[in-house]
Amino acid sequence: MRDASPKFRVSTTIFAMVLLGFSWLYMQWTHEAGHIIAGVLSGAHIDRVVLDPRIFSRTDLSGNTHPLITCWCGPLLGIVLGAGVCLLFAACAASWRFTLLMVAAFVFLANGLYIGLGALTPVGDAMTMLKLGTPPGIMIVFGLLCAVTGRKLVFVALSTKIERPTSRQTLVVSIAALVLVVIGWIAFPN
Repeated sequence: MRDASPKFRVSTTIFAMVLLGFSWLYMQWTHEAGHIIAGVLSGAHIDRVVLDPRIFSRTDLSGNTHPLITCWCGPLLGIVLGAGVCLLFAACAASWRFTLLMVAAFVFLANGLYIGLGALTPVGDAMTMLKLGTPPGIMIVFGLLCAVTGRKLVFVALSTKIERPTSRQTLVVSIAALVLVVIGWIAFPN
């Protein structure tokens, strides 16, 4: 039976908030990295990258000869890079497995829901995908596959006998989130 003391609940709540914040930032960085990589490989010029935690991230490209590919590479490479790195490290670092599985789940869920629901209520990349001819059904299937995968990762993290995060891990994740914020503001000013 888990400890239900007030101290346990507070530390768990703090960790959950820190993890959610870091996951959001990490997902934005890996999603935009997907657009950037595809843009560079297709010969586009990177005009602007927005990585500000207060707003939705975005990559503006000019001279983009393959806009549909660069648009899809945000969520696709975002998942491969973002969730892939987390899953790789989760397999190697048992004490960090819970945290890494939850971040990977967030990456799947955020990218999948963004594109899947975007087929119904187009915004951002989803609007671009639709304008460039992506069938809404493809976007919905992508969203569902990502959502199912993300949900499965959450259940794996919560249901297996994985070490729960320590206060040291909360501190490390907090610092990592702060580093992403500072680098985002300095390297990619609005």
